[in-house]
Amino acid sequence: KDFLNFAHRRFGNTMRLWSQQLDREDQLSIGHRNFVRRCEEAGWGGSARGLWQYLCADGTSTLTFQELDPEAAKLLASFREFMIDTFGTASRGFSRLNVTRSGRIDKKDFIEILKKLGCKGSLEQLFELMDRRGNGSVLEADFRYIDKWQPRPYFLAPPDNQGWQLLRQALLDHYGSPLFRAWSQVLDTKGRMRISWEDFRRACRQIRTQCKTLPKDVLETATRQAGIWRVLDRHCVGWVPFCDFDRHGFLFLADFKRWADGLCGGSVPTFCRLHASGGQMTLHEMRKWTYGPNRYQGDIDQIFESLDVKGNKYLTAANFTWLDSWEMIWPD
Repeated sequence: KDFLNFAHRRFGNTMRLWSQQLDREDQLSIGHRNFVRRCEEAGWGGSARGLWQYLCADGTSTLTFQELDPEAAKLLASFREFMIDTFGTASRGFSRLNVTRSGRIDKKDFIEILKKLGCKGSLEQLFELMDRRGNGSVLEADFRYIDKWQPRPYFLAPPDNQGWQLLRQALLDHYGSPLFRAWSQVLDTKGRMRISWEDFRRACRQIRTQCKTLPKDVLETATRQAGIWRVLDRHCVGWVPFCDFDRHGFLFLADFKRWADGLCGGSVPTFCRLHASGGQMTLHEMRKWTYGPNRYQGDIDQIFESLDVKGNKYLTAANFTWLDSWEMIWPD
């Protein structure tokens, strides 16, 4: 939020910051090194490296405008779709809007003509985003830029709550309860406790072949997948933390992590201290953690079932390792 406010104060809006400072070459993406350097050149006083880690929480090596400002990207994606539906491309639409044949469209003409054509959304805000140089007019190059841009499909997809419920039930049917088992085995296979759109698309291919109770059409197309993704990624940031996938399961695991961190400084040290014999630990043995002055007061059975992601009926220190590197993101 601080960076977005900085962009509006310094450049007028985030697209102008993106075009004039970050992506000056119109490559539609920027790498880590250039991002850090150009943020500093722009006068951003915060941590550019920390900002990068937040914006690229999906683990990608490049940043695009849609990660920088998802709300603005949604408006631009909707406009792009309108221009393609109406004219075939945004560039062809420029000639229809350029009534003065001056090679540029001012704000008044831009808004009036698009209103007549039936374009929805905040046209005033749209003009400010399209006026990438802040000169008070939009050029054909700005429309070509929109043609070149390929927004991810979820920007235009309405949330598919029914599809999400069908997928959720199919995951429980196949992987068992709690839902964290499916999360760990098919979605978050790297143990980051967050998934990207690309992670989700990859998982969908596996889920379609494995989950026999899932209706075939639920994940059949990118459009259906995008609708389900929008249920989880409500703000189109491009990644989903576990708390937005399963709030109930998140609260159980977060509570256990805080207890273990407070007791021994981590979940693995807690396992080693309370299961001094080492090796495999059964549910019966783990229930002993609920006794004594420093006992765990939560649902230990739920914790065991969550950590036993493959249903082995026992846990080892390896099942606790990821908890100690988990940077928790709390739900809204």
